[in-house]
Formats: sequence, structure tokens, C-alpha cells
Amino acid sequence: MRFVEYGDAHETMYLRFANKVGRASLARQFSYYGASDSTVLRRHILIDDGADPPAVIGAVTTKVQDYVLAGQTIRVAVATYPIGLGVVEPKYAMAGVLIFRKLLESYPLNILGTAPPETNTVAKLCSMLGWRLSPVPYLFMPRRIAPLVAKQLATRPALAAMARLAGQLGLLVPFEAVLHRRARRPAVKPEIDRVAGFDAELDGWWSAYAEEIGFGLTRDSRQMNAMFPASVGAFERLVFRRSGRIVGFAVLLIPKPEEARKALGANVVTLVEFCALDAHLEDAAAALAQRLWRQKLDAVLVNHSHGKTVEALQAVGFVPRPTNMYLAVSPTLQARLDAAGVGLSEMVITRADGDGPIGLGVDL
Repeated sequence: MRFVEYGDAHETMYLRFANKVGRASLARQFSYYGASDSTVLRRHILIDDGADPPAVIGAVTTKVQDYVLAGQTIRVAVATYPIGLGVVEPKYAMAGVLIFRKLLESYPLNILGTAPPETNTVAKLCSMLGWRLSPVPYLFMPRRIAPLVAKQLATRPALAAMARLAGQLGLLVPFEAVLHRRARRPAVKPEIDRVAGFDAELDGWWSAYAEEIGFGLTRDSRQMNAMFPASVGAFERLVFRRSGRIVGFAVLLIPKPEEARKALGANVVTLVEFCALDAHLEDAAAALAQRLWRQKLDAVLVNHSHGKTVEALQAVGFVPRPTNMYLAVSPTLQARLDAAGVGLSEMVITRADGDGPIGLGVDL
């Protein structure tokens, strides 16, 4: 068996593999990312030369980027969609194990975002091979109650219709107002500016923020512009300022309402990124919540590992839900995190650490 980098010569056999294991693997790898010398994207495949004809039996795509660990910059590979043909052909049951072993030979410092280990094959493989799995907190801010209730009652059309009618008649407005009043207000409201992209001003903020966290993606202008390019119109980029300088930023994924309702059953917005300096975190979270409350949406979702950020979001109306995202950390990287005394709550792990919009379940 061979573990090789994907090239044009492998297209035919790769497509045969992808058609067997699932549509997601057919996607062009990270085609939405902007140009960047800081993000290296590669796809590797596992080939069984003993088959006739030779066949792809596994694949993994990696996104190698700068991360900061206890103040030091390191290169970390984020593995996305690691899959083996064993999911559909029992004779290749060990393909997934081989992929992970080869992956660690190429990229010892590795993380990936995965679903809960109780239900996800990749998560089970990670656990079996000594990766550490940690649940990344999942928060939910309800904005309009009727569409959310109707979504929950989707299998009972009559009740769902009644919920939608109640919303149209404004019967649930008092309950929504209670939710709004419970949210903390900013003591000193920061300015919020919508920007088309990030520049050197963000780099100055990042230098200060990097000193406040234990581990996280380098969130400077170079990488953020690559991660959230202007070509993806669904991204809304916000910066928070106090006295004229940036104290934090956020990125929202706002799909078209009709597409969100089709994919998620409601007009749901994802808070992909939210980071702010400790001294301004609570006010930035409160100002963001007030802005979101004024928008025409049903709910906001966010995954975030940073303990202080999670607390600030909960104080402004986000409520915890059973998580849909686990962080898997390779043994070598975990040893370095342990040596630095960095736990999950000191890390900044968000949906951006996965595979971008594809991982958000939104067709852009």
C-alpha cells in the first residue's frame, strides 16, 4: 500500500473511492480559501496496489497553519475528512488506522475537529490511537421562538403550523423580550465596525491577544483574510474598537435565509469567530449580542473552547447545549500542551479550526 500526495493522475481512482464513501469527499479541497503563503493545503491518499485495478482506499486533507503555544509559534496540521473505505467495505477495515499512522509520520503536531466519539468513526479511531478527545462547548442564542419551535415540531405539521402562526401574530413577543432583558448590557459600549477585510491594525491586536491565551490559531490579518476571503459573501467581519484601537473581532457566517431554512430548518447564523482582549471581553460580547438581537434571524450558534469567552457569551444570552464538536489532539502535540500546562479552557478553538464553511453544513 502507498500513502501519496494526491495529483491529477489519481483523479479517476479517487473519484471511484469518493463515490463509495460519500459526497463530501468529492468537494474541491478548500476552494473558498483566499491566497495565502501561511496556509498550506494538501490531500493525501492511500492506494491498494494489490487491487485490480489499483484502488484508493483512504484519503485525508490537511491544512497546515501557524498556531501559538505558550507564546511560541509552531506549525500545526489540521486534518479534515480523514476517511477509509472500511466504512463500506469490511476488507478495508484497517484503512482508517493506516491513514492516521501515515498522517502522524508526516505531521506529528496535529488536531482535528470531529463529532462525538459515541457515534463517529473518526473519533473512535482517534481515541484508539492515543489522541486526546475533548468536547468543545456549544452555545445557542435563541432570537425568535416560533421558528425554533416549529423546527422541533417538524414531524408534527399541524403543531408546527400553529407555532408559526403564533409567531406571525406576535403572541411570543413577550417571551422573546424576557430573553432580551436577561442579557447583560455593555458597561462601556465599544464601537463595532463592519470591515471588508483585515489589515495591519488586526496584527497589533493579535500581538497582545497571543499573550493572553495558551494555544490557538494565529489570528493575524494574513491568516484571517485567507480563512474568510471576500469571495465568500456570506461572511460578515466585525471589529470592536475602544478609543480608536481594535480590542477584538468577530466573524459571522450569515447564509441566505432561504438556504439556512432549507439546511437547518430555521434562519440560523453561525458565530464562527469571536475573540477579544480580556479587559474588553465582557463589553464586546454584550455589544455583539445587542447587534445580533437587532438582526432578522432566528438563532445564533457558536462552538468556542476559551473559558473566559464562553462565560462572557453565556452572560449575554447564549445557553449551553450538548456539544456537536470534539477536539482531537495528536499524542505529540498533547505532550507539548501538557508540558506548557495548557488545558482546553486556555485554548481558542472554534469552527474556524476545522474545514471552514463545508464543516458548517452550509452550501456556499
